[in-house]
Amino acid sequence: MNTFPLDVIELDEAYLIEADLPGVLAEQVEINVNYDHIEISVNLDIETEEKFVHRERPFRGKLSRRLSFNKPINAQLATTKLENGILSVELPLAPEAQQVTLAIN
Repeated sequence: MNTFPLDVIELDEAYLIEADLPGVLAEQVEINVNYDHIEISVNLDIETEEKFVHRERPFRGKLSRRLSFNKPINAQLATTKLENGILSVELPLAPEAQQVTLAIN
């Protein structure tokens, strides 16, 4: 499967992913997030009503990237934006589980 370039930036309270997707529309992108990974898929086979006299595209089909993280993420608070060919996904970190010592009664 083909991929696309992206950057992952670890912030204090979140991961920020920026993917280069020039010419891609929001309806062509699917994002699935779990507690420790994300998968971004792009479908370049969506039909359009535009009539092209000449068209050059490097690839037709599906592109996909899957990333795993070493810290848990809060998928419910994730935000996305697709602007000027750049997909931005912010994945807030989930509160870390804390160890507790239990007393026996």
